[in-house]
Amino acid sequence: LTAVACALLVATDSHTRLAAHAQAIVKQVAQRPENLVEGLRIVATSARLHADLAALAPQTFPASAMEFDPDELRRRAELMPAVKSANVRIEPGGLLTLEIAERIPAVIWRRGDALALLDETGEIVAVAANRADHMELPLIAGPGAESAVPEAVRIVHAASKIQNSLRGLNRVGERRWDLVLDSGRRVLLPAEEPAAAVRRLLTLEETELLLQRQLLSVDLRERGRTAVRLMARPQDEY
Repeated sequence: LTAVACALLVATDSHTRLAAHAQAIVKQVAQRPENLVEGLRIVATSARLHADLAALAPQTFPASAMEFDPDELRRRAELMPAVKSANVRIEPGGLLTLEIAERIPAVIWRRGDALALLDETGEIVAVAANRADHMELPLIAGPGAESAVPEAVRIVHAASKIQNSLRGLNRVGERRWDLVLDSGRRVLLPAEEPAAAVRRLLTLEETELLLQRQLLSVDLRERGRTAVRLMARPQDEY
Protein backbone atom coordinates (compact mmCIF):
# COMPACT_ATOMS: atom_id res chain seq x y z
CA LEU A 1 0.00 0.00 0.00
CA THR A 2 2.86 2.35 0.82
CA ALA A 3 4.45 1.74 -2.59
CA VAL A 4 1.14 2.31 -4.33
CA ALA A 5 0.58 5.55 -2.39
CA CYS A 6 4.07 6.75 -3.28
CA ALA A 7 3.44 5.97 -6.93
CA LEU A 8 0.19 7.94 -6.84
CA LEU A 9 1.92 10.90 -5.21
CA VAL A 10 4.64 10.86 -7.85
CA ALA A 11 2.05 10.64 -10.65
CA THR A 12 0.02 13.49 -9.16
CA ASP A 13 3.09 15.67 -8.79
CA SER A 14 4.14 14.91 -12.36
CA HIS A 15 0.67 15.79 -13.62
CA THR A 16 0.66 19.06 -11.66
CA ARG A 17 4.07 20.04 -13.02
CA LEU A 18 3.02 19.07 -16.53
CA ALA A 19 -0.16 21.15 -16.28
CA ALA A 20 1.75 24.12 -14.94
CA HIS A 21 4.27 23.79 -17.75
CA ALA A 22 1.46 23.67 -20.33
CA GLN A 23 -0.15 26.76 -18.83
CA ALA A 24 3.15 28.59 -18.98
CA ILE A 25 3.53 27.70 -22.65
CA VAL A 26 0.00 28.88 -23.41
CA LYS A 27 0.69 32.14 -21.58
CA GLN A 28 3.90 32.67 -23.49
CA VAL A 29 2.15 32.06 -26.81
CA ALA A 30 -0.73 34.37 -25.85
CA GLN A 31 1.70 37.17 -25.00
CA ARG A 32 3.57 37.01 -28.29
CA PRO A 33 3.27 40.31 -30.23
CA GLU A 34 1.48 38.65 -33.14
CA ASN A 35 -1.23 37.39 -30.73
CA LEU A 36 -1.87 40.69 -28.95
CA VAL A 37 -4.74 43.08 -29.58
CA GLU A 38 -3.33 46.56 -29.18
CA GLY A 39 -6.48 48.65 -29.43
CA LEU A 40 -10.10 48.95 -30.49
CA ARG A 41 -11.60 50.75 -33.48
CA ILE A 42 -15.39 51.10 -33.71
CA VAL A 43 -16.91 52.00 -37.06
CA ALA A 44 -20.37 53.39 -36.28
CA THR A 45 -22.14 56.70 -36.69
CA SER A 46 -23.93 57.06 -33.36
CA ALA A 47 -21.84 58.39 -30.47
CA ARG A 48 -24.13 56.66 -27.97
CA LEU A 49 -23.60 53.35 -29.73
CA HIS A 50 -19.81 53.82 -29.54
CA ALA A 51 -19.92 53.75 -25.74
CA ASP A 52 -22.19 50.70 -25.59
CA LEU A 53 -20.04 48.75 -28.06
CA ALA A 54 -16.79 49.64 -26.30
CA ALA A 55 -18.14 48.01 -23.14
CA LEU A 56 -18.33 44.66 -24.98
CA ALA A 57 -14.63 44.54 -25.86
CA PRO A 58 -11.65 43.86 -23.57
CA GLN A 59 -11.44 46.63 -21.00
CA THR A 60 -7.66 47.04 -21.15
CA PHE A 61 -5.15 46.87 -23.97
CA PRO A 62 -2.97 45.21 -24.98
CA ALA A 63 -5.00 42.04 -24.56
CA SER A 64 -4.45 38.55 -25.85
CA ALA A 65 -6.47 37.62 -28.93
CA MET A 66 -6.75 34.15 -27.40
CA GLU A 67 -8.78 35.48 -24.47
CA PHE A 68 -11.92 36.43 -26.37
CA ASP A 69 -14.07 35.06 -29.18
CA PRO A 70 -14.68 37.44 -32.14
CA ASP A 71 -17.87 35.57 -33.09
CA GLU A 72 -19.23 35.96 -29.56
CA LEU A 73 -18.39 39.67 -29.66
CA ARG A 74 -20.26 39.96 -32.96
CA ARG A 75 -23.31 38.12 -31.59
CA ARG A 76 -23.43 40.34 -28.50
CA ALA A 77 -23.19 43.46 -30.65
CA GLU A 78 -26.05 42.27 -32.87
CA LEU A 79 -28.28 41.84 -29.80
CA MET A 80 -28.33 45.62 -29.44
CA PRO A 81 -31.56 47.07 -30.89
CA ALA A 82 -29.75 49.77 -32.85
CA VAL A 83 -27.41 47.27 -34.55
CA LYS A 84 -28.52 45.74 -37.82
CA SER A 85 -25.36 43.70 -38.35
CA ALA A 86 -21.79 43.61 -37.06
CA ASN A 87 -18.42 42.56 -38.42
CA VAL A 88 -15.49 41.83 -36.10
CA ARG A 89 -11.92 41.42 -37.30
CA ILE A 90 -8.36 41.82 -36.09
CA GLU A 91 -6.42 43.92 -38.55
CA PRO A 92 -2.65 43.98 -39.10
CA GLY A 93 -0.95 45.64 -36.19
CA GLY A 94 -3.32 44.08 -33.68
CA LEU A 95 -6.20 46.51 -34.11
CA LEU A 96 -9.56 45.02 -33.13
CA THR A 97 -12.14 46.50 -35.49
CA LEU A 98 -15.86 46.36 -34.78
CA GLU A 99 -17.76 47.58 -37.84
CA ILE A 100 -21.46 48.22 -37.39
CA ALA A 101 -24.36 48.58 -39.80
CA GLU A 102 -26.85 50.62 -37.81
CA ARG A 103 -30.62 50.64 -37.89
CA ILE A 104 -31.70 54.07 -39.08
CA PRO A 105 -34.85 55.53 -37.47
CA ALA A 106 -37.58 56.02 -40.09
CA VAL A 107 -40.59 56.83 -37.89
CA ILE A 108 -41.42 57.57 -34.28
CA TRP A 109 -44.08 55.27 -32.86
CA ARG A 110 -46.48 56.37 -30.16
CA ARG A 111 -48.23 53.80 -28.02
CA GLY A 112 -50.08 55.38 -25.16
CA ASP A 113 -47.59 57.66 -23.44
CA ALA A 114 -44.57 55.70 -24.71
CA LEU A 115 -42.48 56.66 -27.73
CA ALA A 116 -39.99 54.55 -29.68
CA LEU A 117 -37.91 54.99 -32.81
CA LEU A 118 -38.48 52.32 -35.46
CA ASP A 119 -36.49 51.60 -38.60
CA GLU A 120 -38.09 51.11 -42.01
CA THR A 121 -38.81 47.44 -41.26
CA GLY A 122 -40.54 48.18 -37.94
CA GLU A 123 -37.65 47.07 -35.71
CA ILE A 124 -37.17 49.13 -32.56
CA VAL A 125 -34.02 51.26 -32.68
CA ALA A 126 -34.33 53.07 -29.36
CA VAL A 127 -36.76 54.47 -26.83
CA ALA A 128 -37.56 58.15 -27.38
CA ALA A 129 -37.85 60.55 -24.46
CA ASN A 130 -40.10 63.04 -26.20
CA ARG A 131 -41.54 63.96 -29.58
CA ALA A 132 -39.76 67.31 -29.81
CA ASP A 133 -36.36 65.62 -30.13
CA HIS A 134 -37.38 63.89 -33.37
CA MET A 135 -39.52 66.35 -35.29
CA GLU A 136 -37.83 65.28 -38.53
CA LEU A 137 -39.53 61.87 -38.26
CA PRO A 138 -43.21 61.26 -38.99
CA LEU A 139 -45.24 60.04 -36.04
CA ILE A 140 -47.25 56.84 -36.38
CA ALA A 141 -49.98 55.73 -34.00
CA GLY A 142 -53.07 53.57 -33.81
CA PRO A 143 -53.69 49.83 -33.38
CA GLY A 144 -51.19 47.76 -35.35
CA ALA A 145 -49.19 50.77 -36.56
CA GLU A 146 -45.88 49.14 -35.65
CA SER A 147 -46.71 46.12 -37.83
CA ALA A 148 -47.25 48.22 -40.97
CA VAL A 149 -44.17 50.45 -40.88
CA PRO A 150 -42.91 49.53 -44.39
CA GLU A 151 -46.22 50.72 -45.85
CA ALA A 152 -46.13 53.86 -43.72
CA VAL A 153 -42.64 54.64 -45.03
CA ARG A 154 -43.83 54.27 -48.64
CA ILE A 155 -46.72 56.65 -47.92
CA VAL A 156 -44.35 59.20 -46.37
CA HIS A 157 -42.07 59.01 -49.40
CA ALA A 158 -45.05 59.50 -51.72
CA ALA A 159 -46.07 62.56 -49.67
CA SER A 160 -42.63 64.19 -49.76
CA LYS A 161 -43.96 67.29 -51.57
CA ILE A 162 -46.22 68.11 -48.62
CA GLN A 163 -43.82 67.01 -45.88
CA ASN A 164 -43.90 70.46 -44.27
CA SER A 165 -47.62 69.94 -43.61
CA LEU A 166 -47.37 66.27 -42.66
CA ARG A 167 -47.50 65.55 -38.94
CA GLY A 168 -47.92 61.79 -38.99
CA LEU A 169 -50.00 58.76 -39.83
CA ASN A 170 -52.75 57.17 -37.82
CA ARG A 171 -53.59 53.48 -38.28
CA VAL A 172 -57.33 52.84 -38.52
CA GLY A 173 -58.87 49.44 -37.87
CA GLU A 174 -55.49 47.76 -38.32
CA ARG A 175 -56.08 47.91 -42.07
CA ARG A 176 -55.54 51.42 -43.43
CA TRP A 177 -53.98 54.83 -42.69
CA ASP A 178 -55.06 58.42 -42.23
CA LEU A 179 -52.57 61.14 -43.09
CA VAL A 180 -52.60 63.71 -40.31
CA LEU A 181 -51.71 67.19 -41.53
CA ASP A 182 -51.16 70.46 -39.70
CA SER A 183 -54.16 71.98 -37.93
CA GLY A 184 -55.53 68.47 -37.45
CA ARG A 185 -56.62 68.03 -41.07
CA ARG A 186 -56.87 64.43 -42.21
CA VAL A 187 -56.57 62.57 -45.48
CA LEU A 188 -58.37 59.22 -45.37
CA LEU A 189 -56.41 56.69 -47.41
CA PRO A 190 -57.65 53.37 -48.81
CA ALA A 191 -56.45 50.03 -47.51
CA GLU A 192 -55.21 49.09 -50.98
CA GLU A 193 -52.51 51.12 -52.74
CA PRO A 194 -52.44 54.05 -50.29
CA ALA A 195 -49.30 55.53 -51.85
CA ALA A 196 -51.12 55.78 -55.20
CA ALA A 197 -53.93 57.65 -53.43
CA VAL A 198 -51.36 60.10 -52.02
CA ARG A 199 -50.07 60.76 -55.53
CA ARG A 200 -53.65 61.48 -56.60
CA LEU A 201 -53.91 63.93 -53.70
CA LEU A 202 -50.78 65.72 -54.90
CA THR A 203 -52.23 66.00 -58.40
CA LEU A 204 -55.35 67.61 -56.93
CA GLU A 205 -53.18 69.98 -54.95
CA GLU A 206 -51.29 71.02 -58.07
CA THR A 207 -54.39 71.56 -60.19
CA GLU A 208 -56.94 72.78 -57.67
CA LEU A 209 -54.88 73.89 -54.63
CA LEU A 210 -56.97 71.48 -52.61
CA LEU A 211 -54.95 71.60 -49.41
CA GLN A 212 -55.00 75.39 -49.34
CA ARG A 213 -58.74 75.39 -48.74
CA GLN A 214 -60.38 75.54 -45.32
CA LEU A 215 -61.01 71.82 -45.05
CA LEU A 216 -61.34 69.26 -42.29
CA SER A 217 -60.68 66.11 -44.28
CA VAL A 218 -60.16 64.61 -47.72
CA ASP A 219 -61.58 61.13 -48.26
CA LEU A 220 -59.69 59.10 -50.88
CA ARG A 221 -60.89 55.67 -49.79
CA GLU A 222 -62.89 55.08 -52.97
CA ARG A 223 -60.89 54.93 -56.16
CA GLY A 224 -61.95 57.59 -58.64
CA ARG A 225 -63.90 59.57 -56.03
CA THR A 226 -62.73 62.36 -53.76
CA ALA A 227 -64.89 63.60 -50.90
CA VAL A 228 -63.91 66.85 -49.22
CA ARG A 229 -65.28 68.00 -45.88
CA LEU A 230 -64.93 71.75 -45.40
CA MET A 231 -64.81 73.69 -42.19
CA ALA A 232 -68.12 75.31 -41.24
CA ARG A 233 -68.20 79.01 -41.98
CA PRO A 234 -68.91 81.20 -38.97
CA GLN A 235 -72.35 82.82 -39.06
CA ASP A 236 -72.56 86.53 -39.65
CA GLU A 237 -72.66 88.55 -36.44
CA TYR A 238 -75.22 91.34 -35.97
